[in-house]
Amino acid sequence: MRGKNIIVTGGSSGIGLATAELLIKKGAGSIAIIARNQELLDKAKAQLEQLAAHSKNATTTAVYAYSADVSNEAAMNAAVEQYVKSVGTIDAVIASAGVTNPDYFENLPVSEFERLMRINYIGAVVTTKAVVPYMKKQALGGRLIFISSMAGLAGIFGYSAYSPTKYAIRGFAEVVAMELKPYKIYVSVSNPPDVDTPMYAQENKTKPLECKLISEGTGVFPAERLAHDIVKGLEKYRFFIQTGFDGFMLGLLTAGFNPSANLFTAVMEILFMSPMRLVAIVTRFSYNQIVSKVRAERAIKGKSS
Repeated sequence: MRGKNIIVTGGSSGIGLATAELLIKKGAGSIAIIARNQELLDKAKAQLEQLAAHSKNATTTAVYAYSADVSNEAAMNAAVEQYVKSVGTIDAVIASAGVTNPDYFENLPVSEFERLMRINYIGAVVTTKAVVPYMKKQALGGRLIFISSMAGLAGIFGYSAYSPTKYAIRGFAEVVAMELKPYKIYVSVSNPPDVDTPMYAQENKTKPLECKLISEGTGVFPAERLAHDIVKGLEKYRFFIQTGFDGFMLGLLTAGFNPSANLFTAVMEILFMSPMRLVAIVTRFSYNQIVSKVRAERAIKGKSS
């Protein structure tokens, strides 16, 4: 990562900010964070600049910040153009911007499905279209890293508006990985479990009990762990970037038509895909049991009241 110019969308908090911090520690030439909230953006920029100033690297990472909605094509094009004019090239883009709103399907208006799709999926498309023309002009190509979710590999109770947006990112990534490979532009998809971020704290306010109980099995990871896995996947040119044991096993089960990272990973996927299907069936059954138990307990409380 030393000397590289990197864009991080959603870089004002959470996974995006933690990843930007790690990239500075690894000696990135410049970091551009893009987010909507100007106050959070200014605070994050100051935090990153302070980190860069005290870095042990020989050169100080330049930090840029642009306020833009990732789903706004004109705003993103302007931000990327301004960054390129400042630094010359784009070596990698980490598309981390995203939102969620877990709730019962019937409680969510159609407008909320549209909002999440617009930010999470269309935002990734707009970001990609903004940066790819510049990467194509570079002899060394570039890297695109999309932050999806384990909920983009397995649909879970309460994520009816969120999961489809992350499934869409995975499909989009598979397509552009094939289209852009001749230009030396390589694609990765990170599929995080629950991560201790402001977004996670916000989603817990509306998360159904069934969803909370199901999610407990994978645990909550610090944003710094995700940043480590993302940067490692970036350096190793991995298509799927998984975190934790559950994430690793789910990655094996859902590898499907993904580009394989290496021969070892390919062999693991071939050997474990069938037995992991059995694990998935058992796990899905246990999730259904949780849902039934919560429903039964609510019925008893309803009668007693």
